[in-house]
Amino acid sequence: MILAFALAAVLPYTSAQSAEFQLTADFQKYFPGDGTPFAISINFSGEKETEYKMSVWIYGGKNSTYLSKVWNGTKWLGGTGYYITIITDKDGGWSGIVPMEIIKMPDAGYDYYLKLSVKDCVYQKIYGEGNFSIIPKSDCGWVEGYAERDGIYLSGEVVEAFAGSAVVGGNDRNGAPAGRCISENNGIDENYKEFAGYFRFALPAGNYTIKYSGGAFWNVPVVAGKTAALNNRTFSFIVHNVTAFVSPDCYFDALSSALQSAKESISINIYEFTSPFLYDIVAEMANCNVSVRILAEGSPVGGMKESEKWILNSLASLGCEVRFWKKPKGSVYDHAKYAVIDNRSVVVGSANWGATGVPKDNTFGNREWGIVLRDEKVARGLLDVFEYDWATAEKAKLDAGKEPARTAAHGAYEPSFVPENFNGNFNARLVFSPENSREEIIRLIRSATDTIFVEQLYIYTYWDNKQSPLVSELINASARGVEVRVILNYNKMYESSYAAYDPKSSENVAAYLREHSNHSISVKLFETGEKSIFANVHNKGVIVDNRSVLVSSINWNENSVCNNREVGVIIDSEAAAQYYADAFFRDWDMNKKSAAGAGEDGGIEKQGKMPDMGTAGIVFALLIAMPCASVLGGCGARRARRGRR
Repeated sequence: MILAFALAAVLPYTSAQSAEFQLTADFQKYFPGDGTPFAISINFSGEKETEYKMSVWIYGGKNSTYLSKVWNGTKWLGGTGYYITIITDKDGGWSGIVPMEIIKMPDAGYDYYLKLSVKDCVYQKIYGEGNFSIIPKSDCGWVEGYAERDGIYLSGEVVEAFAGSAVVGGNDRNGAPAGRCISENNGIDENYKEFAGYFRFALPAGNYTIKYSGGAFWNVPVVAGKTAALNNRTFSFIVHNVTAFVSPDCYFDALSSALQSAKESISINIYEFTSPFLYDIVAEMANCNVSVRILAEGSPVGGMKESEKWILNSLASLGCEVRFWKKPKGSVYDHAKYAVIDNRSVVVGSANWGATGVPKDNTFGNREWGIVLRDEKVARGLLDVFEYDWATAEKAKLDAGKEPARTAAHGAYEPSFVPENFNGNFNARLVFSPENSREEIIRLIRSATDTIFVEQLYIYTYWDNKQSPLVSELINASARGVEVRVILNYNKMYESSYAAYDPKSSENVAAYLREHSNHSISVKLFETGEKSIFANVHNKGVIVDNRSVLVSSINWNENSVCNNREVGVIIDSEAAAQYYADAFFRDWDMNKKSAAGAGEDGGIEKQGKMPDMGTAGIVFALLIAMPCASVLGGCGARRARRGRR
């Protein structure tokens, strides 16, 4: 049973000094009746720099009973005769929050009121508007998440923030507050962008569409007495079978095999799709009556390539549905790289579906990581994200484009890894930007007790004029004795354009990490490009304690973490972590020079460059489009095992 009550009406009032009082409040529709605190956000205007007394309460019923108490910053206050002191600013305004709590359930059949009173000498004003409901404990469920200092990381919209904690909540599709709650205090200074702590707000059992980070809407099932966590709502799973793979060694084989396994459906979300060989496979599946949907970034950096236009148009002509992700704002991108197959398995990785990300010839390409997870619950969790993005996506309208040549670069890299299958009981957590990637990556780094290995395209040391929280966590981990190693891409074609721009210059980032960790973080710059064994180190991976690994599309910059659509997975598996650690150390050991922070000179090592081979360093071979057969075992020699380091 949910009891609904009316609120007192707004009473306009002007003081004797002719200064108009304005009092408004933002509050949720549902108040929990189980003792969980909730919050009222209040805005007041009156005389400039003047002290007022304010009180907030719920009362009514047969005997005009008081049902609530409020928190004044030091203790809970209830009943009548109490006031919270507020002081208006130089413009006469005051905004703040009042945490409240229901202390007893109301009696059915009587009117109850939420009242706000601001008192200046004898002047008083009461505010109220709309309806609210008190949810009995037996019917009450919760939505939970984590808040930031100056913004909501997950939950929805900031109502007001104050030192140490924040008021957080979600809105429904009509903009009405679905919940408001005060997060727990974590002692962080005012306006510092960091987690302000755990919160939850109450809803009666049922299905809701809640608005949260980035203006996104999610359908949230709320079960009585249980918590629906948006940050890992149903995104933490036990999986029993995964396949690890890397590029350039065997990404093409693993991805091809996964796509060719489809019997019913393939849902693809990809930033760039330019590979004619992957096109051939997807087209073959479409011709085999597999339902194919492709969600693509319609405006990638530098514009969409003619080859991608041709591929997407050609797939659409075969009956595939193609849509472009709808940007919530300016420089935000659908940078994800995943596929959901038959609603039973998922492929997640760092690679765009192009010539170097997923190379047909495994002797030259990017260093990338990917993973297949075979689990219906994981597939459903990722498909929920796909369906949300798909619902607001726009139907693709493109020029014809130009058919890409079926050529593949041949280089000097010696493939060492094949896709490796692992069986067991593994914890897996899906990671999304902008919803939970910052929280999950920080949680992963903080869990380290022994080692952290990071391989990234680049790292921004600063976000919005403050040290990147991910960089801060690496430095903190190093300070507590964790061995931290970082591999960064170093491509002269890119470095020359931003060598003096700290956030993207790998040399500057390496020096910064070395300096701020007292030379305890080791960094290697992997030189890539035309004369390297790799086109780029395009990976976005983290390995912690050789037990947990992040495989993702998430670059370490603020836009990627906080704004883009990104997808990754954290898998807790020593065997899988060892696979990626072997790949990491193959890259690390390409060159034996001392790494940044590791030697007395603290020099920054550049590695990966091949001997000068002139124009013969990379050759191109014309490849005939072959039938789409799996070549899962043909990626070169079995990798050598490396012990824990």
